[in-house]
Amino acid sequence: MLLHLNNLEGPLPPSLMNCTNLIELNLGFNRLDGNISELSFSKLDQLIKLDLVSNRFSGTMPKSLYSCKYLKAVRLSGNDLEGQIQPEIVSLKYLSFLSLGRNRLTNVTGAIHILMRLESLRVVVLSNSFLGEELPDGDAMIGSGFQNLRLFGLADC
Repeated sequence: MLLHLNNLEGPLPPSLMNCTNLIELNLGFNRLDGNISELSFSKLDQLIKLDLVSNRFSGTMPKSLYSCKYLKAVRLSGNDLEGQIQPEIVSLKYLSFLSLGRNRLTNVTGAIHILMRLESLRVVVLSNSFLGEELPDGDAMIGSGFQNLRLFGLADC
């Protein structure tokens, strides 16, 4: 479902979460709002790409998203999300692209350590999300993780 750049407004209808055969949901660059953590993505188990960039969603990253085991790309940047990246994200074994920039996330060090465990991850964008937090030193980010990482955006954190 490709409905980006359509001036859509308001909350997502809960019935959208019943579209069980969706493989891509792109609603980016609209004016959608509401608490994203109240949406249940668990029925969208075929979903490969979720793009909700540049809307007005609030809340935390929905835990139900972690049941979408085939997800390869998640772009939630440019919203008003808060909280921490949860360890359950490592259940997304195929996730290769994650963009959460321009939100209000916390615990950058914890986020990096969690994301290091995602072996398929190639692109991570967290820029402008951990404002006022101190980044870990380079040694803390070197280890057995990020084997396939090609781009890691942490600008203005």
